[in-house]
Amino acid sequence: MRSQPLLMALATLTPGAAIAAPVTTPLEPRISLIASRVAVDPAGGAAAVIYPAGGAVRLQLSSGAPETVPTGRGALVDGLVLANGQLTVLAQERLGCSELFVAVRDAGGVWTRTPLGLQGSTATIAGDQTGIPAIAARACDGSIQVTTRKDLTTWTPFEVVPGLTSGSGSRVSLAAAGNALLVGVTGDLAAIARRDSATWTSLGLPKSLKKDESVSAVSVAFDSLLRPVVFTTKGPKTRTAASITDRSLVQRTVSRFEGAAWSSITAVPDPVGLIGAGYGFGVLDRSGSVSVEITTTSAPTLVAIHAARVGLGANGTLAQVIAGAKNAALQLGV
Repeated sequence: MRSQPLLMALATLTPGAAIAAPVTTPLEPRISLIASRVAVDPAGGAAAVIYPAGGAVRLQLSSGAPETVPTGRGALVDGLVLANGQLTVLAQERLGCSELFVAVRDAGGVWTRTPLGLQGSTATIAGDQTGIPAIAARACDGSIQVTTRKDLTTWTPFEVVPGLTSGSGSRVSLAAAGNALLVGVTGDLAAIARRDSATWTSLGLPKSLKKDESVSAVSVAFDSLLRPVVFTTKGPKTRTAASITDRSLVQRTVSRFEGAAWSSITAVPDPVGLIGAGYGFGVLDRSGSVSVEITTTSAPTLVAIHAARVGLGANGTLAQVIAGAKNAALQLGV
């Protein structure tokens, strides 16, 4: 599983979205949370976390016993979506260019493994506001391709995203809501594209790249009016001691596409990440906060948490993985 930085978070929750009382589920002892992933059901009634343990990928739902995800040894997990009791885990056979597949656990606990028919080097999965998953992948030829699920074991044919190209180290980001998809790609040729039904539109970047610049991180989401939102990290192509220590050389911004242009979201002064959730999103700040904007948000409430991992449901419900002195725990609600 690919590692991501641990987060300390403060969440802004939609009024009424939190469950009646937090549900805390202990995780197995002595596990690594560095490569863990969290998903929340769109309705907020369940959460899941997957993590590596003993050479396998393990799953813990917010209720029930832990179990092994049938990915096989050496597989890399790229993400998961939870909806209506069904869990979809996206993975690839091994590091590098290899077969992409999904392992789907139905509400009865039965797993089905389905190859997706595409060799790729990196991929990501996102659920829409109802939890229907979509996948974006960087194929071995460098093209960016997408697919959406039709039923438990059937996916639409992969479709090449026009206008998006990638380099060997490029990564993809994906958001889904309604009939729309939003795809972002990192690298020297970083760009963002949106699909409405069958029509793709190139949105470029909030700020164009200079000759010596590259985008090392892109995360995308939709807001409640189906407007694209993007977080980017832009900096020098070549990493030097100065570029690592001098934060002024690296620009991290969150922007929203309004009308025909990008505009900065300045409510979060020092953003470090973006979480999408159907018609909503959360912006992570370096200070240890998450500012969440959800369709029904009117007067958000700030709740302090300390989490190794954070997940957001489409209705604003938060799930967090709390790192304890001995055992970590999955907590649904705050």
